[in-house]
Amino acid sequence: MKTLRLVPLFLAAAISAYAGVHVVGGEKSKVDTLPWWGLVPNMRFQCCWYQKEINEAGLVTKIEIQFDRYGRGTPPSYFPNCKILLCHTSLSKLKEYFDLNYDGRTPVEVFNGTFVVPEDLVPGQWFSLDIKPKFRYNNKLNLLLEVIYFGGSGAENVFWISETGQPGFLYTLTPESEHKGSLSLDCGYVAKIHIGYTGLAPASLGRVKALYY
Repeated sequence: MKTLRLVPLFLAAAISAYAGVHVVGGEKSKVDTLPWWGLVPNMRFQCCWYQKEINEAGLVTKIEIQFDRYGRGTPPSYFPNCKILLCHTSLSKLKEYFDLNYDGRTPVEVFNGTFVVPEDLVPGQWFSLDIKPKFRYNNKLNLLLEVIYFGGSGAENVFWISETGQPGFLYTLTPESEHKGSLSLDCGYVAKIHIGYTGLAPASLGRVKALYY
């Protein structure tokens, strides 16, 4: 008769893909097409979330934004040559110049490729930005998100934002030439930030499975 060998506690903890989920960006009160505005070809966009809303150190494994509806145009939307960056910043309000919002730090690229907003989203759905977990949040500073793309097409993709008490939005439709953008203060991007671990690779899971016999 086969017996079961118990998995050590530290290994069981590693297997479980632990994540804390934090709703950030303030109270949703309005909708906006930034930055996934499929009717404009090019975009550079920044927003920021406060440390007090996240309040947990660790790897950023997922960022989700809340969908409201499709506007003009026809989904799905494609955003080629797209980069998504994350960066720590001490700023509590965004400035008009993109590079100043890095606060002297180097942003980390967490997505590079063609970003797609699909055609089957429903109102209220949380939509993942599908980032790679490469950014470790220190829970000491605020968190800056930047989106850049060239050649976007499709529809206006409308997501929830807040209008008060947040660091603001900065954007330009000519990212190839502009270091300064249009600034809207107090706005916030309503999002869920997942902090945790990525779990074990499939090969590692195979070795764990061998502990059972």
